[in-house]
Amino acid sequence: MGIKEELGSVLALQREYSSDLNEAMRARGQLIRHSLPASLALYSEDMRVGIGLEPGDLLIEGRDGLGRRSLVPWVRFASKNLSPRATLGWYVVFLFREDGAGVYLALAHASKEGAAGGFVARSESERRRLVRWARDLLIDEIGTDDRLSNQMELGQGDLALAYESTTATSYYYPSHDLPNELQISSDLRAMAGRLGRIYAGRSAQIQTGETSLDVISALDAIELATSGRAFRGQGYGLTPAERRVVELQAMAAATKYFSSQGYEVQDTSSHQSYDLKLTRGLETAFVEVKGTTGQLGDVVLTRNEVDHHLACYPNNALFVLHGIKLSDSTSGPIANGGISNVQMPWRVDQERLQPIAYRYRIE
Repeated sequence: MGIKEELGSVLALQREYSSDLNEAMRARGQLIRHSLPASLALYSEDMRVGIGLEPGDLLIEGRDGLGRRSLVPWVRFASKNLSPRATLGWYVVFLFREDGAGVYLALAHASKEGAAGGFVARSESERRRLVRWARDLLIDEIGTDDRLSNQMELGQGDLALAYESTTATSYYYPSHDLPNELQISSDLRAMAGRLGRIYAGRSAQIQTGETSLDVISALDAIELATSGRAFRGQGYGLTPAERRVVELQAMAAATKYFSSQGYEVQDTSSHQSYDLKLTRGLETAFVEVKGTTGQLGDVVLTRNEVDHHLACYPNNALFVLHGIKLSDSTSGPIANGGISNVQMPWRVDQERLQPIAYRYRIE
């Protein structure tokens, strides 16, 4: 059998699911643990090269539960070094719907993590952070491949919901219309390439914690300026020209918003530690403006910006334009769109401040 036929057989057996090891579950286990991994191994060199792994570093495995049978079996491939087990790191995985209606080929992260000798579910904020980072990193591909989806419906069980929450993007194969072997092999190579991008950007993701590309850019600049060594995640941030058009797009959106609220708006970004000065009658307020191509997450603040807004609260605001789209033109990058988030007044929560560089004075 090929991968298409094996996927179809697993989906048919899903409809006979039992937590006990009956005949149907034995047959499903054979497919998940042995047949499907063996079929995937036929494409192992394509997947290894697509990810960018050294020879011998590709892992292919399937699991359907220990003892009690799992309602959502899976088969995955990953780096042995970066994801030696399904509870660690990123991988590409076939996830089967509980009801057997279809299967997803997903780019996903471990939904659990080690703790006190066992495993616990990752926090909701941690899952959101990981998925948001991956989607930001792959935003161009996700936006241009109509078959990719950020939505997943595996079922109602805890395991299904956990897998859904840690999937960045996926292809969906309905049981009544499974793709042919050529399409599946093409999808495997495409997903391998995306997993490679995730692995390549992994050091930046760990360094920043949140990782909009804008924050990675800031870290790039700090690392280069202070040490002369390129930051390990370099290449995944924005170029200076891209950062500039993102900033201008955010400033234009902020000016338009506050003007619509009846304020007189003055651009002070070139000579003050705040970006806009607002006046309305006797009222004066100061605005910090940030733009990001990613989703609403972390932004970079200088010490002067933090000090100023701590001092002028509550006569201040934070304006963030997120989800800005970048495109190329003959004259350079162009920024469009974006979604506004306004906090006014803006209380700087010092518990949310995380240092990304230090000045050290040598006596």
